[in-house]
Formats: sequence, structure tokens, C-alpha cells
Amino acid sequence: QEPTEASSPVGWRRAMTTDACTPSEADLRAEIAKLELELKGVTEKARLSQEALDSARSQEPTEPKKKPRRRGGKKKNKMSDAIQEARQEVQRCPRNAQCRLDLARAYEGEDKFREAYAEASAAKILIPTYGRAWRLKQKLEKVMAEKNISFEDDDNLYLDTPLDAKVEDDNELPPVTADTPEEAREKAAEEKKQGDAHFLGKRHEQACERWGRAIELLKAHDITDVSVAKLYSNRAAAHLALKKHVLAARDGALAVECDAGWWKGHWYFGQATLELVKASAAQRGACTSNGERAQEAYRAFVRCAGVCPASKKDEVELLAATTQQKIYEMTEQEGCVVC
Repeated sequence: QEPTEASSPVGWRRAMTTDACTPSEADLRAEIAKLELELKGVTEKARLSQEALDSARSQEPTEPKKKPRRRGGKKKNKMSDAIQEARQEVQRCPRNAQCRLDLARAYEGEDKFREAYAEASAAKILIPTYGRAWRLKQKLEKVMAEKNISFEDDDNLYLDTPLDAKVEDDNELPPVTADTPEEAREKAAEEKKQGDAHFLGKRHEQACERWGRAIELLKAHDITDVSVAKLYSNRAAAHLALKKHVLAARDGALAVECDAGWWKGHWYFGQATLELVKASAAQRGACTSNGERAQEAYRAFVRCAGVCPASKKDEVELLAATTQQKIYEMTEQEGCVVC
């Protein structure tokens, strides 16, 4: 009889080793139960952590989702806002040429050429020598002619606010009077202070009103010294800011009448007169009347250079030289006409 593997010494040892290392069924079931218990604990812990996270997220403020920005959309909205703002300014000041011109440019930016032309025409009606309004009007005429847009009909049909629109002023200032020259000076100083504050805040119309009240107070008591000259020159500066060059030149001249030594009277008269020359030249070209007006501006700058502070003298002399060149352009150019 041949020996089997189990009966051999090697086979016997292998069988003994296998029987010793193989766990029983009971041990396996116990190990499985233990692992299932651990898994259940991990699952419960994960569930509690998830509930805590969901609770924390529900208490945080939710931010609205931002809509994707479309190309070109922002620019269009910005221009619409510009039209709305310009309309509001025109409604507050329907006879302000600068407000009308701003609205015209806003319309032009959105290709509303007929409305822009009407507003530019209104600005030119308010200030006939307004060079910027005249140039914009010419530009719009060319554009509308290329696009076959008629501009011969009534401009009033396209004005958002008519030129003769009435503005209710809830903040109308009460009249101010004074019984004595001393009281007039005191009240005029207060009005001047208010006007200065308006001017610094770029509220030029209100500044003109306050300074005008101060001038009337002093004139009522025959006070025409340098204090009145300063008020006139201040108002001339405000008129220049409003592009009201005729009024600015008038106030500059009145300041010189009150005190010929007050340099700002000559300064603002010269500036306003030079702006009138530029506006007229843009429309009519070179002519003798513009040359004569440029000479008035030049003489004003020369007088200003003689009485102004040393820190201002270089600027005044430079403007005088520029005006002298303008005189040459007005009177010596070929094609200059007598008018």
C-alpha cells in the first residue's frame, strides 16, 4: 500500500498548520457583527455632521446670483442715464443754454439726431453767439442730410421742455432791504458769503442771484467802491462758467467803472470779449467788427497786466499775446469783410 499525502510527515504538518489558522464560523460571524456595528457608528456620525452643515448653511445670507453681462449693454444703459439727467437739468433750468447743449449731446450719443438738433437750436436761440451750439448744429445737419432725416419742421415738436416753460421756484428768496449804509454793507457781506458758497459748489445761477442782491443793496445807498467792483467781477466769473459771455463782458465793464484799479474787472471783460470773438468768427469768419472787438479784449488784458498781482502777470501777458494774434487773423486775413 502506497503512502498518502496526509500520512506523510510533510502532509501531516501542512494539515495541522491549516487547521490551526483557519477561524471557525462562529469567529467569522462575530467579526462580521463587529464590523457592521462600527460601520453603523460611522454612518450615524456622518449623518449628524451633514445635518449640522445643512443647518449652518441655512442660517447664512444668500447672495443673489449675478446675471451675465452682455457686451454693449452697459454702455447703452449709461447713455440712457445721461439723457435722463440732462432732461432733469433742462426741466429745472429751461433757459440755460449749457443744459440744452448737454441734452443735445446725450441725444446725439444715442443717434436721436432730430431731438439733438432741436436742443442745439434752442441753445443757439438762448445765446446767439454760442459757438459750441452752432458747431454741433452744423454737424447734425450734415449727419441728417446723409441719413435723409428732415430737419426743416418745427423744432418745438422735438423739445422735451419748451423754451418758455415756467419753473416753480419753491426756494424764492425774500426781498432784502437796508435802512442805512452800514446795514446795507452788513447784509451785502452776508449775501456775498452765500454767493461764494454757491460758486464753490458750482451752483452758478444761485451765485449770480446772491451777488446781484448784494449789488442792489449797496447801489441803493450810492455805494460804488471796490466792494461793488468785486461783486461785479464775481458775477462775471459765474456768467463765464454759464457760457453767458455777453453778461460776463457787461459785468466786467461795470466792475471797471466802479474801480479801474481792480484787475479782475479787466480780466473777465477781456476773457468774455475774446470768447465772443471766437464764437462770432466760427459763424461769420474774419471781419472788421470781430477785429475791433478783439482789440477791446487786447486793451483790457494790457490794462490788467498793469494792475494785477505779480503771480498773475505772466498768464495775463500770454493771453494778451494770443489776443493780438486773433486781431491779426480777424483783420489781415485774405477774405476779411467789412461789416
